[in-house]
Amino acid sequence: MGTIVAQAIVDRARHILQDTTSGGTRWLDPELLKWLNDAQREIVLLKPNAYSAVESVSLVPGTKQALPAAGLLLLAIVRNTNGSAVRRVDRNIMDSENNSWHQDQATDMIEHYIFDEDAPDTFWVYPPNTGGGSVEVIYSKAPSDLTTLSSTITLNDIYANVILDYLLYRA
Repeated sequence: MGTIVAQAIVDRARHILQDTTSGGTRWLDPELLKWLNDAQREIVLLKPNAYSAVESVSLVPGTKQALPAAGLLLLAIVRNTNGSAVRRVDRNIMDSENNSWHQDQATDMIEHYIFDEDAPDTFWVYPPNTGGGSVEVIYSKAPSDLTTLSSTITLNDIYANVILDYLLYRA
């Protein structure tokens, strides 16, 4: 999470744009704030780990699972919440080794997870889960919009220059 206030980035943009009157003459504050929010979303789109979360996710019965509602893209599954590691495997390998792996005996502990970039907020687990298991996941999430210029940016401060460049691009 950032510590830089949105106003500081907007002020830098105004200086470069030579629009330094309070509230702006050519580019108004609400417009620049929208672009700042757009910039944060674009950064996460291009670099999903720019805003990520690590959470325990309860599994549902079966193999097909979903990220929490705020999740955009699965980055990794670290472990079962009891501590045993989980490995990522390719679906083609699972299908060729055991084409009925979706119907295997369900347990609370998973050994493997399968991720397909075509379904970024979905993943599959093996063995199938009973609905009583949970895993620790790392996933990308969308930054929430800032509503005022007095708010701090959602992303890490390291992205402030990229946000500034995006504001200037839009202007």
